[in-house]
Amino acid sequence: MANVLNQSSTDEELIQGAIEGVKSAQIGFERDPKKWLDEHGPIPPNVPLPGGSHLWITKEGLNALRCFGAKWLRNNPQLKKGLNAAIAKSWAVEAFGRLIAEVRSGQSQNKGSDDCIPVLKSFLAEWAQKRFRTFVYYFPCYVSRNEERWAIGPVTIIPRAGWLDEVVSESGGKSKSWVDAIRPQWAAGLSELPKACETLSPREQLTARVALTDGPSPSVAKVVVEASEVSRAKERARIAASLAVDSIGLVLDSFSALTTVRGPDDEIRPRLEHIFSQERGQEVTWSSHLDVPSGGAPARRVLAQMARYVAGVGEILEVLTKQTPSRGTPELDQRWLNALYWFGKARREKADFLSISLMGAALDILTKGKYVKGIKALAAALFGNTDNTVIASDGRTQGELLEAIYDKTRSQFAHGSVLGLLAELPIERADADVLASAMLVSYFELLSRYRGADDYESFKKWIPGALVAAPPP
Repeated sequence: MANVLNQSSTDEELIQGAIEGVKSAQIGFERDPKKWLDEHGPIPPNVPLPGGSHLWITKEGLNALRCFGAKWLRNNPQLKKGLNAAIAKSWAVEAFGRLIAEVRSGQSQNKGSDDCIPVLKSFLAEWAQKRFRTFVYYFPCYVSRNEERWAIGPVTIIPRAGWLDEVVSESGGKSKSWVDAIRPQWAAGLSELPKACETLSPREQLTARVALTDGPSPSVAKVVVEASEVSRAKERARIAASLAVDSIGLVLDSFSALTTVRGPDDEIRPRLEHIFSQERGQEVTWSSHLDVPSGGAPARRVLAQMARYVAGVGEILEVLTKQTPSRGTPELDQRWLNALYWFGKARREKADFLSISLMGAALDILTKGKYVKGIKALAAALFGNTDNTVIASDGRTQGELLEAIYDKTRSQFAHGSVLGLLAELPIERADADVLASAMLVSYFELLSRYRGADDYESFKKWIPGALVAAPPP
């Protein structure tokens, strides 16, 4: 092709460029497969076909298809929110592969570039209508004693008893028949399918059976994901549910968090573990440990006193469940959510050394990868103090504790300098937990008030003035 194809090219030129790209790649591959793959690796440009196979194409041909998708989106401004250029480009490649497969199988009569253009556009329009929808997901969780209903932005924590009504409401009444049939069993905690289900359709019976045996409990995290593609909606919902629960645990101490709140990533159902041991030459003995959430901390009172905190977390969570969140700092919001995610992983980790390492990773994420120097600078800004401020009962300074978390634990482990599992801890896990959680909470409180540019450096420069204007309580 004499000219480089772009979004200013005609549709015919773009599709003709894609067809030529397939032909050229096919000739080159058939002539010398190894040479062609070596020249185009490590992942040669290809067009996915239905069923999991693919078709080789040149980089120029692939670019032509992607330009076709971006141009189609640009010329259709009325399409629903959620569809962006990156998705439109990938869809165009997928649509081309579908058309090729249909032509090969005799299902389509479109063989030339002029004929296939309207077909490709119809595929794209069809997917835009069907793939981007609002989904509701339900995950098991545990919050306090499962008696309360809390809304945290797109995530709602509801008692198990209210789940069936939620399903009927979201279905517009379509689920009423099977829900009404299993209500007595659901309330009693039974798993057998009642006789009332015999009149239901096979599909309704199957749904009822799965709901009774594996329905979410003891609490339910309901997540609404708006304008999302099917392939990503579930993952977005699960992460949002976990982070909503972790955000509640963040304002509790570690022990209270583990006994009071648990999300989709946690062990929720009671688990009894027996460990057998014996002294050589003596009879075997055993000990047992029951792991079960107990609702020990007053989560109800904590959340009632922190209504602004819960509302703020809900706004930030929208970055995961809405293509157009209401806040203007999606990059900073995602940074805090990512840090919270790894902090939650740290609290779930059984090995102390690895837990502290994950806390160090969470703090590094907050600072956009500025290592221990950046973490120290952020902590001093957040708390309005200095590295030399003594904050530990053993006389160590804030800077020394952060070095223990990052340089002596996270960094040493990541680079293989310390194996970790049996190493002497440079800081107690509980102390690392308190310091890391305090930084996350302070960062969040300031981020909730921030209205500046959506980048870390601008936010960090803004913090000192914000503290002077409204010092921390």
